Amino acid sequence: MDLPLPPRLTRQHATFVEVKSDPKSVALCAQIVKAYHNLPFRGPVLELIPGVIAVHDMWEANLKDELMDRTEFGTVEQFSLEVWLKEKVEREGTADQRQRFAALLDSLAPDEPDEPVYGLPDDVLDVVQQPLVEVSAYRNFDDITVDDVDDATDDGERPAEAGLETANPLPEEQHENDN
Repeated sequence: MDLPLPPRLTRQHATFVEVKSDPKSVALCAQIVKAYHNLPFRGPVLELIPGVIAVHDMWEANLKDELMDRTEFGTVEQFSLEVWLKEKVEREGTADQRQRFAALLDSLAPDEPDEPVYGLPDDVLDVVQQPLVEVSAYRNFDDITVDDVDDATDDGERPAEAGLETANPLPEEQHENDN
């Protein structure tokens, strides 16, 4: 029985699958990688054999792979470099990197304000529903008695002289004309 011969192996150029991505997602990925470069944290170097470096920063390579996967699925907007780096430092980082990362997070944490902050929240939909409370917006006149007004006129003064104005709808000229 004759077996078929295996195919002849030839060298060819590597081909890449081109994935059409949203330009906004690609720009966001570039910003995330740039932000990673601005941080003082680096991953280990990958050496295949002693003296031959395959990858200078394994964390950067992992970050780019993660972002490429998220670009394909359209979930780049949900990516958080802080959370990703925190997981990398905790799992793969040195003790010095863990300590420096904790110090960095502490320096970025907002201090509690001494005074309450007034104004609307950033997202009005985040406001927790609260029960309605009736607030008296107008001054009621239940507290005022007629005796309070009479005290001002006990001196025998006219109300206008006591500081109370009377409503006079007609000017004085019309009163003179009536006589």
